[in-house]
Amino acid sequence: MKKIIFSLFLILSLASPCFAVNWYWIGTSSTNEYNYYIDNDSVQKNMQYAVVWVKITNPDASFTMDKIALSHDNRTYIITNSFDYNSDGSLINSYDFNYRRDHWNTIAPGSMIESVFYSVWSY
Repeated sequence: MKKIIFSLFLILSLASPCFAVNWYWIGTSSTNEYNYYIDNDSVQKNMQYAVVWVKITNPDASFTMDKIALSHDNRTYIITNSFDYNSDGSLINSYDFNYRRDHWNTIAPGSMIESVFYSVWSY
C-alpha cells in the first residue's frame, strides 16, 4: 500500500508544471562558487515525502534547475529531472532520470542536499 501511495504521489508531482516565483536562498557550496535556492511555491510534501525544485547558480550566471524527491524517514533523495541554462536563461540540456527505489542516495551530513532537506522539514 505504501508503494502505491508513494508512486501516485510521485507521478502527480512529476506531472505538475513548475512556475517558480519564490526562490529562497539556502546556502553556498563549500567552494563558495555555487548558490543554492529552492522554490518555496512549488514544494509538494507530506510527512514522508517531498518534491522540490532546486536552482544552482554558477559564477558565470548560468544555472541548473533540479527536481528532487526527498524521503523524510529514510533521509534519502533522488534527482528526477535536471535542466541546464546558459547565462541568458536559454535552455542548454535537459535530463529525465529513470528512477527506482534502490537508486535513492543517502543525504550526507553537512551537504547542500541536507540544507534542502531541512528547508523542507525543520524536524
